[in-house]
Amino acid sequence: MSKRKQVVIPEKVKQRGTNREINRPDSIVFDFMPILIGNEFRTNEILMMQLFRDSPATSGPMMLMNTAYSLLGSKYLDDNNITPALECYKFALCERTALIGFVSSLKQNVLLNKEELSQLNFESELETRLMHEIAKRSKTEINTEFYGPWVEKLRALRKYVYSLNGPEYKTRQYFEALLELGSYESARDLAKDLGGMDLVKRVELARPKEILDVKWLNKYVQKNHPETSLMNY
Repeated sequence: MSKRKQVVIPEKVKQRGTNREINRPDSIVFDFMPILIGNEFRTNEILMMQLFRDSPATSGPMMLMNTAYSLLGSKYLDDNNITPALECYKFALCERTALIGFVSSLKQNVLLNKEELSQLNFESELETRLMHEIAKRSKTEINTEFYGPWVEKLRALRKYVYSLNGPEYKTRQYFEALLELGSYESARDLAKDLGGMDLVKRVELARPKEILDVKWLNKYVQKNHPETSLMNY
């Protein structure tokens, strides 16, 4: 039986690249990306249109989903296809940060084995490969004066959207905010609730064509099962 260690996750996190301290509940996935990678989501025409979209794959345990997206991302990099590889990286990192948040919510009441501990690191093999590939292709230095405010704007927008409740929940204003986030599934559901087929059409026209092999992801998730109790979350 593998040895387990107690883990304590701090309530505040530091934004990678700037080292700025942020309250964990206010953080977004782009806070945890190296600027070299995060800037791709600011400038890539496909990625920037679906920054906060829901996972297109069948929902599964966080550790399993992280592995699935990481493996698919590596497959895309093997084929020199960097845009879907970056999208896979984003979803894998979302699963890692969600797992870290879950462990943090348990305070000191969790013991993790070596495999589970490895899932709590932001760094990954896929990230290292992406950094190398982007650096190889990049011809100009990243202007952090643009990147920092961009992340701040995204964090504020997401916080605003997810703070809406009650009478404000089913409004045109909320619909527009969801579209701006690139949360197309939620925007489409809201469009139906608002009773506007023109809004549904707007979502369908705005939503980019799927760039990930969803069939492969779903098959992987269905085939593999959690090996530890923590992976059931």
